[in-house]
Amino acid sequence: TTGLDLSFFSSMALLRPRSATELRRPRPTGQRKTLPLPLSGEMPSKIQLPKCSKVPKVDLKGPRHHATLAPKAEVLKVAGVEGWKDSSTYRIRETPEVPEVVTPKQRVPASLTDAAVRPRCVVSREVDNGDATTREAVPLPGLTELQKSHVVLERWSCFPQLPSELHPSRATALRLHKALREPQAQVAIDLLGHVDAESRHLLLMWCLGCCLELLGFLENAAALFAKCTSMDVGNPVHAYNRGVVLLRLHQWQAASRDFDLAASHCLQKGWLLPAMLLARRALANLQLQKLPQVWADFELARLRTRFPNFTLGQLQRQMAREELSSYASYRRALTGPPVMRFAAHRHWVVQALAGEKLQAASEAVQQSLLELLRAVPGFAQVQFGCVPWDAVSIVLLRGGQPLLPTYSHVYILFSGELRVLRFVAALGAGRQNLEEGRVLGVPEALLARPFLEEERVLSVPSSFCGQQGRHQDGWLVASGHGAGLLQITVQGMQRM
Repeated sequence: TTGLDLSFFSSMALLRPRSATELRRPRPTGQRKTLPLPLSGEMPSKIQLPKCSKVPKVDLKGPRHHATLAPKAEVLKVAGVEGWKDSSTYRIRETPEVPEVVTPKQRVPASLTDAAVRPRCVVSREVDNGDATTREAVPLPGLTELQKSHVVLERWSCFPQLPSELHPSRATALRLHKALREPQAQVAIDLLGHVDAESRHLLLMWCLGCCLELLGFLENAAALFAKCTSMDVGNPVHAYNRGVVLLRLHQWQAASRDFDLAASHCLQKGWLLPAMLLARRALANLQLQKLPQVWADFELARLRTRFPNFTLGQLQRQMAREELSSYASYRRALTGPPVMRFAAHRHWVVQALAGEKLQAASEAVQQSLLELLRAVPGFAQVQFGCVPWDAVSIVLLRGGQPLLPTYSHVYILFSGELRVLRFVAALGAGRQNLEEGRVLGVPEALLARPFLEEERVLSVPSSFCGQQGRHQDGWLVASGHGAGLLQITVQGMQRM
């Protein structure tokens, strides 16, 4: 009635010794196998159980138990103390809550995404040269690496305006690195001055990020600026700083989106876009071949250097009065008819090929153009039959007109001059901090009026491809006499 198997009880009734013949006899199929029971003489008088050690008691009130189970606690080993069984060698420190990360939707390196999310419980028992292990998830370079480093790059990021005399350098990076790994209020006060405790940790990461960029630790600097962006939401300087570092890491798309994020923060506050932000965004978009946006940002930034006190409406009216007031007019001027008031447009190549394609020109004109090509370094051995005339075109620049070079063309300057200019922030001139009295405000380095610095001049004969300048941030602008260039596609160069 209970559904139990009663075969066990039926086998218990046959408690007699079984012969060897019965044991060897094959059992019928379909029956349950019954195991033979031991004889009375074979049964041990007393069963010996294996010895077992005593179960240790667990102290549910001790510090070690809480250090292991508490979800928000962090266990750090005190440097120089041995013996892990002693609970006095542990320190319990609560990990603060992390605010929500607000970043542009972009493809960033894995180190940045790892730095943006910190685990709730960090347990570390590793000791590095006697220093306490940092609780921050932001990857920092090792102390030995910093000691061996030196200045390798020009700093593009903006350093905060502090009450103390702290400047980006290798020595400053070492002090900031120690302050982040061993948080002490007095050390931070000596570095940053008397600032509130909430801003202290953010300023330490901000300053160290600028120093690391200067020393060439670009990925670590980008991770620190990403942390600053998540902690100080709405401040455009952090998105700008991360954008310039990603720009140097050749993360063009991510850098462009960071500059867009910084621009949106400025517009939300009712500010006019800083000229340095426009110039850096134009560099990122130039690599992405967003030429209309590049031309607009470059021209607006250049107008800001000429008219620093103009409002946005005044700048728009000034641009409308320019000879080339739109990207469409700029494109037409590149391949349009020559302007005779510019000396470079009176070159014989321009006069012979005005309005005519090079593949349709006469053989005499093509032969003369080949002699001009052979005078350029690197083209001395070019033969007449190797020149792909369908891949060659003429570009004419008016005085003061920029050239937006790409890596899909090789340019050969045959008349005029090209000036290599770069935007440089001018400290001590221009507008003051828009948030005076606040340490975390936008620094003057970003808001001040920049100036155009002439790095060098390209003269005839010169050839180049892509961005120019010592730091790859130069802009090519025709001199007052204009410029004339031959433009050859990369496919045409491969055919040559």
